Amino acid sequence: MRRGSDAFGRSVIAYDTGKRIARVEDLVFAETSNKLVGILLTEARLFSSAQVIPFSSIQAFGPDVIVVPNKSAIKRVNQVSEIKKILKHSNILKGTRIVTTNGRNLGTMVDLYFDDKTGEVEGYDVSGGLFADAYSGRSFVPAPHTLHIGTDVTFVPPEVADMMEEQVGGIRGVMQTAAEKLQEQTQIATQTMQLAAQGANDKLQETTQAVNDKLQETTQVVNDKIQETTQAVNNKIQEVALSGVTSLTNTVVSPEEQKAFAIGKTVKEDIFTNSGILVIARDQLVTTIITEEAEHLGVLDQVYRATGGSLSAPINQKFHSSTLAAQERLQQTTEIASEKLLETKRTSMASLTNTAVDPVEQKIFVVGKTVNQAVMAPDGTQLVNIGDLVTPLVAEVADSLGVLDQLYRATGGSLTVKLSRAANTALASQTISLALGRRVQGAVRTEDGIFIAAPGQIVTEQVIERAKTHRKESELLNAVGLTKSEAARLNASGFLSETSEQIRGGATQAQISVGNLWERLLQKFTSLQDSNAETIEKQRIKYALGLPVTRVILSLQDDVILNVGELITHQAIKSARQSGVLDILLSSVYDKKPEISTQELRSPQVGSASLKQKEHVTNGREKASYQ
Repeated sequence: MRRGSDAFGRSVIAYDTGKRIARVEDLVFAETSNKLVGILLTEARLFSSAQVIPFSSIQAFGPDVIVVPNKSAIKRVNQVSEIKKILKHSNILKGTRIVTTNGRNLGTMVDLYFDDKTGEVEGYDVSGGLFADAYSGRSFVPAPHTLHIGTDVTFVPPEVADMMEEQVGGIRGVMQTAAEKLQEQTQIATQTMQLAAQGANDKLQETTQAVNDKLQETTQVVNDKIQETTQAVNNKIQEVALSGVTSLTNTVVSPEEQKAFAIGKTVKEDIFTNSGILVIARDQLVTTIITEEAEHLGVLDQVYRATGGSLSAPINQKFHSSTLAAQERLQQTTEIASEKLLETKRTSMASLTNTAVDPVEQKIFVVGKTVNQAVMAPDGTQLVNIGDLVTPLVAEVADSLGVLDQLYRATGGSLTVKLSRAANTALASQTISLALGRRVQGAVRTEDGIFIAAPGQIVTEQVIERAKTHRKESELLNAVGLTKSEAARLNASGFLSETSEQIRGGATQAQISVGNLWERLLQKFTSLQDSNAETIEKQRIKYALGLPVTRVILSLQDDVILNVGELITHQAIKSARQSGVLDILLSSVYDKKPEISTQELRSPQVGSASLKQKEHVTNGREKASYQ
């Protein structure tokens, strides 16, 4: 609704010429229908009658100007009998006192409010009277259809006074009866705000725990394998020891290694065969022939030890090599598990971001912004660096690589703000009914000046619906003196009163209630995303028109809509939409600056609005005139 005095002095614009043709002098209202019937442009003078525009001729009653089809919409008052009759009676609304028929003074009329679509008067701004606000001295009187305008006094039915009384007793009663249980529910509002993030965090923690458990399980398997290998080596050593020193030596150090070690050294003791034959005497130099003979006689290991050969060093070296190999396998397994954990966390965060903010909306947000941290592709390559400007192509590539959510956050996109804003809107929508029957303390208006509620007005169902339509629930709650937290407490009190028996049974019902509120919150998210989808698609289409495509766009029948390098046209958009491949088309836009000459860019087909086409048409006309 709009305030009548706001229209005074407003320009009247003709749609056909775009020129100002008049200025509003006053508004004309009909007592019988309680509606705006026209606007007065000039008052009657000595040799001319007043000029008016009937309300039916008004195309738009905007916040700055009034639009009519053309100048012929202006009529002389003698041409409009309904307006002529009203002006003849000279009923002046401003300054008259409004009194109920049973004698209750409601104040002096100062202004009025009307619906600019239907012209219907919704109420009057009055000064003084029975319900005047203590601070401003004003109140809002609803406009009944039984209004009777007199010379000094305007009479209204007694029910109007009842409609002006604030109806909050029932709510206060609920607060008193639920006082003892209210303390248990004071956290409902804040818990509701945290549910969105908490649910996602719980899911992320659950996934993280599962990956950690898998990592520990893998680590345990590797450790068991190390222990198993160590045990096998020890068992082998014991087995070799039982079979004799020779076998042990040959197992740990190969015969070829023993020979290479012993050649050129002197033995520290006599070496005999099992039958007592001397093979080599003490302090004798070991030659190749001696090592060959010792091996043939089965005493090479004795020669090896007699020349200083040791078993402990090779054993330790082999054991160390086995341990290093096992550690490398453990490290590789740990790295794989860590990468899997990071990938799972990244996937969970991307899923949470896409749930709160539509990917298309993320693309629109990031284009044209600079990144504050580097964004990496899954394969480790750098997509954008700090300070880089995000182009539409970068946004599309990030989406195709699954890192659009990282790019969104790197350009300042806030998941918390989105969740909080949506939760606030959902909470206000749930509690807006508490404003019913309360008095508005300050005007609630839309961005273009339309009144949702006037100062002093009692909130009705119509006012609440108007607030919901323009998404001004929070502003209306504030205007009646209810903050979101207070409204949430009142809403919780009402919930306690209605479900007292279930609450006495325990906390289960309260959890169900929170769950239901969470479902409503998710539905609100879906509604918000759906409402923006059409606008976002239009912006993408507007950007894509006239640019070439980077891939072949096929219809459902495999007909080629556009080939690689062909320009996106309105017809291509229409065909792609009909075939369900519009998103593919819009995701295949090539927006880099072409490094080719202007002549190569020129299409073989002449445009309908090009200079050549106009020249061709002109020459054709000239030839026709000569003939």
